[in-house]
Amino acid sequence: MTATRCQFYSLSAAVAHLVLIRCPRHERARHRSRSRRGRIVTCPQCHRRNRLYKRNAVGMYRCGACRAALPNPFTTSNSVLSMRNIGIAAASVIALLVIIVAIGRNSSSPSPPASTEERARQKVWAERDARARKLISEGLQPGAPPVEVATFVPENNEVLFNAYPDSRFQGELTVDNGTSSHAVAKLVDIQADRNILSFVINARQKATIHAIPDGTYQLLFAFGDQL
Repeated sequence: MTATRCQFYSLSAAVAHLVLIRCPRHERARHRSRSRRGRIVTCPQCHRRNRLYKRNAVGMYRCGACRAALPNPFTTSNSVLSMRNIGIAAASVIALLVIIVAIGRNSSSPSPPASTEERARQKVWAERDARARKLISEGLQPGAPPVEVATFVPENNEVLFNAYPDSRFQGELTVDNGTSSHAVAKLVDIQADRNILSFVINARQKATIHAIPDGTYQLLFAFGDQL
């Protein structure tokens, strides 16, 4: 099994070669060793090579043969320093841009298409997740046994609602349920547009309600097996 380096690591190594960061202490030591070795300068008049050593005293270097003035090789102009700083800064910016482009390309590259088995597995997990969310919304825990819903069937002729419980009216209503389903009847006052009475009529039975006030009513039914 071969180990591979990521693209970001390779770019970081390239940046390390482009941007040379030197330790100041090592730089001074190297400069001192170079000063001890001296510099070779060619005379512009007699073209003789002269080895020059750095001196702290103020003076002028001269050729050993013709005594002509020689340029000082140990002084560095500000323009050279500025050009070097500009080069280092430009290399740093270029390396940073290369890293940003490489990272953006890796992040925006499309993922490989999923196989048929992977898509089927994702579909199954999505269905399980939807089923679990539905159970949680209903107050049940996933994996719990189903809860049986209790049924309640009221007795025949049971009054569920009465707007006039203590009335002494003489009205009477009899309803015959000839179906095989239980029913709930609602008596609605048409003029007042409100319910005044609700009662139960069991399957294949009759229900009679007393003390109904005079008026015009509408009788509504609802059939079912439980309340």
